[in-house]
Amino acid sequence: MRTPRSLPRASPKPLAALLLVLLLAAPLAEAHIAGARPILQRSQLQRLIDLQPQGADLEVDLLLSSDQLRDPLRHLVSHEISPSRGRFYVEYTRDASVRQDLFFAEWRFARLIEYRDLNFNGLYEPTTDTPVRAWRFDQFDWGAPDIQRVQVADVQGWGATWIGNLSNAPRMSLLVAFAGKPFRDEGALVLAQDVAIYFDVTNIPTRGIGSLYALEIDVRVPARATLSLHEAENTTAALLADAELRRGLFVWGGEALLDGREQRLLASLTDESVQGENRTAKLFLHLPTVDQSMRFVMVSGVEYVVQPARSGTPLPPTLALAALALAAALTTTRARRR
Repeated sequence: MRTPRSLPRASPKPLAALLLVLLLAAPLAEAHIAGARPILQRSQLQRLIDLQPQGADLEVDLLLSSDQLRDPLRHLVSHEISPSRGRFYVEYTRDASVRQDLFFAEWRFARLIEYRDLNFNGLYEPTTDTPVRAWRFDQFDWGAPDIQRVQVADVQGWGATWIGNLSNAPRMSLLVAFAGKPFRDEGALVLAQDVAIYFDVTNIPTRGIGSLYALEIDVRVPARATLSLHEAENTTAALLADAELRRGLFVWGGEALLDGREQRLLASLTDESVQGENRTAKLFLHLPTVDQSMRFVMVSGVEYVVQPARSGTPLPPTLALAALALAAALTTTRARRR
């Protein structure tokens, strides 16, 4: 557990501030995730945001305040973001001081793939389709994050921006935003312990005739979790990892902004396996024809349900009836003895 610190002060950087505004208010980028998102955790409490830059990476603790909970280290949600590895990691601990009841989910953007769709089904299938070229996230120079206060929807939060550069490759920009309270932005529902992800790809090199793109995402969750794809009328899509009243979730729009137009995305989950304490899989987001730009709005988070404490273990119905009968017999016996 990292020691909570005060929030960093944002230094005035006009160009960076302008970039944040442009990323958050891109034209024609509304309603990417308009639709119902599956909710496991109904009760929502505001959280304190503790940002901890680690070189080119960012670690964030979202803590309950002391007036909401006696111990702010209880029910801690933490995020780790590493663009150089395409990594979005989130974990929940019921008691961070002893790492009790740890649950985690990791989504790692591996590659943006240009491929030739040999069977014309609009899906990248590694065993069938031929990759033309691919750009791995760890090939890009991302630099350190620029951290500033941002306005997301109608709430104030903290944002961190990275720019990924690589010669003869698309230009990538990544903005993550934390508010510590629920909000909606561009149709996305972001809960208090979630991170909103704004991912833009521009300056795409000329693609080959008949080529399409796919985003390959590596998934890692506890072995006990089950993975499932969720879609709501093609407007909201999510990968859910469920285990014992815990849920990790990665949400994206059933549509993305491609070349300035809302277009539908397809998704597939493959290569699922269990290795030791981890369950792994590959998630592919399949894009229709795109030539100039891509914009994705996503959410990474974890939800949990806290069961109310019980004073004792309840007896099964048959034993309970027997106990009542025995108590009645003892009462009658004592009454006769008096």
